[in-house]
Amino acid sequence: MSSIDTYRIQETARQFSLQPFYPYKKRLKWYAGSVLLIGIAGLYCFHQVNDTVKIIGSALLIVLAGFGIKEGIFEATIAYTFDIDSNAVYQKISFLPRRKILALNEVVLFKSNELGSWHYTMGADKKQFLKNYTISERFGTDNSARLLAYEDEVLTKIKTCIVAAINSN
Repeated sequence: MSSIDTYRIQETARQFSLQPFYPYKKRLKWYAGSVLLIGIAGLYCFHQVNDTVKIIGSALLIVLAGFGIKEGIFEATIAYTFDIDSNAVYQKISFLPRRKILALNEVVLFKSNELGSWHYTMGADKKQFLKNYTISERFGTDNSARLLAYEDEVLTKIKTCIVAAINSN
């Protein structure tokens, strides 16, 4: 599967758009299945278990449902649009309106590390560590085919948009 399918890339001559967390939609079925399984087991065994097991099961059910909702509604639907004509980077989250987050000619791309995995991030020049936005899924420690495909098909196009915005000013 190419990065265009994986990240739902839309490209024109003066715009580039992607959804960096779109691959996370595949995990939603696991969240839904886990919530369903724990819910059915909880209903079936509700009168046979003690209160501690009920509390643990309920807490696990709430946490899994919360993570599923957060990833399904907010993370998996985030889209970034790099618009050369307006010299802006826009962010769109599911049902919320599109908003300008950065000037395209001030964007800095860098790698960020969290909990043993890393991802590509963008931020405004000289403020990139204060406010930044993740533009790729999380990669492990190896140089996988996903990483190479992302760098070849996505990151180069983002850099091209940034260079075009800098040259047009």
